[in-house]
Formats: sequence, structure tokens, C-alpha cells
Amino acid sequence: MTSPETLSAPEPTPVSVPATPESARAHRAGRNVFIAAIILAVLSLALSVTFGALGAPYVDRTGGGFQFNFQFGDPRPTVSLLGVLSPLHVVVGGLVGLWIIVQSIVAIAADWGRTAGIVALILAVVTPIISFVVFITLLVTLG
Repeated sequence: MTSPETLSAPEPTPVSVPATPESARAHRAGRNVFIAAIILAVLSLALSVTFGALGAPYVDRTGGGFQFNFQFGDPRPTVSLLGVLSPLHVVVGGLVGLWIIVQSIVAIAADWGRTAGIVALILAVVTPIISFVVFITLLVTLG
């Protein structure tokens, strides 16, 4: 007859379960929104520098400061182009920035790349302020 020890099942070896594709994708959310925030910051600053440099010759200086009026339909083609592209830059940049803010809050709250989400949130909030300051500074100093 056999002893009870020989009839028992062998000890199972521990098996590590690989991450599911959904969780791997979810953990990239913070990194992806961080990359989007960097792209937005670089493009926004580049456009602010370009628009500020292009618009500077058309700034009217007055006794108390300066004035600029970029409108579509102006006889000067550069002013007319700035009248279209400047508001487009603000609207598209604002909408993309808002999307980045929402996605970074989701990444922070769900711990899907929390550090990258925090940096993306800071970039998305600070980028429009810096872009505006760069634009106005170039208009004033070059104009």
C-alpha cells in the first residue's frame, strides 16, 4: 500500500502573470499626454515667436503705449494673415490644452503615469501664459 504522502499533489510553482494589454496601454496614458503637452508647448511658442516677429512692424506706438489691430481683410497681406492665424492659434491651442488638462488629470487620478501627468498638467497651464508674454514682448520690442 502507498503512504498518504505519495498521493498528495505536488506543490505548484509560482507563476507571474504578465500585464494585460489594457493595463499596459493605460499606464502609457501619462507618458502620451506628456508628449502631447511638449508638442503643444513647442508649437505654441514657435507660433508666438513667428507671429510676434511678423506683426511687430505693424504696431502703432502712441504716447501711452502701443496698439495693434490685426484684422482679416486688411490691405496689407501680412496683417490680414495674422488676423486669421492668431485667433486660430489661440482657439486650437486652447482646445488641445484643455484636452491635455483633462487627460493629465485622468492619468494622475488613476495613477497611469502620475509623474508624467503632473508635468503635462503644469505644461498645459503655463504654455498659454508664456506664449502670450512672448508674443507681446516681441511686438513691443521689435515694433
